[in-house]
Amino acid sequence: GVAGAASNATYLLQQQGYRIVLPPDGRPANAPAWTYQQTTVYFDPRQPGTHAAAAAIAELFGNATVTQLPADIASLANGAMVVATVGRTFHGTLAGASAAAPAPKHEPARVLAHSTLNSSVEALLRQAQPHVPFPLLNPTAIDSSSVLDPTMPIRVYPIGRGSQAVRLVFRQGYGDYWGIEETPFADAAALKGASLHRAINGRTYDLYYAAHHLHMIVLHQHGSSYWVINGLSDNLSNETMLTIAQGLQPMKTAEQP
Repeated sequence: GVAGAASNATYLLQQQGYRIVLPPDGRPANAPAWTYQQTTVYFDPRQPGTHAAAAAIAELFGNATVTQLPADIASLANGAMVVATVGRTFHGTLAGASAAAPAPKHEPARVLAHSTLNSSVEALLRQAQPHVPFPLLNPTAIDSSSVLDPTMPIRVYPIGRGSQAVRLVFRQGYGDYWGIEETPFADAAALKGASLHRAINGRTYDLYYAAHHLHMIVLHQHGSSYWVINGLSDNLSNETMLTIAQGLQPMKTAEQP
């Protein structure tokens, strides 16, 4: 439940020489629950040497447990020797891992504007608007290599305090997902610990980094919050993330041209 935690752990493990495997068939790399207090490192007993490998990774995390791969996690493993679920005891560092990393190169934002995809997204938001009491914002710029998730492109669901939230889900390439979350309040637990606060064109944004990569940007407006959330591998460039966030705009009413 901590935004960017898994992406940060992924980056740090890659820096230690580990190869990261995403779940099969484009499934989201989410643990079955958000109730992990300690980081848990699972090993596949069918593969030799995996118990020792899991123990070595647990040492990197420090406060972590090692156990055999259960069925609900095995279905996400995609043949990996070891699977880690990041718990609340992970605070963004690994033992022996350097926090310093080369900054990503600046590149132009890769976004679509005024496309069929944009029109499809706006239509979904118009259908969802009657179900929430706050104004939904329409992304006028969307990553050019993405499509709406064909299984569940939009979700309206309870978020607590008697409120509903809306989440758009996009698939980038094969197997990585990013999303836009729109909520009626601005003080969710996942929004604590922003890396930077920025004012751009009269609007306030919170920026959340995993190493040098933007993992999440949150726009605060009229008591609501609108989140642009990168994928597990943070494939969206920082420039693309910023352009998507700045492109969140109110939907025009039917009377407007």
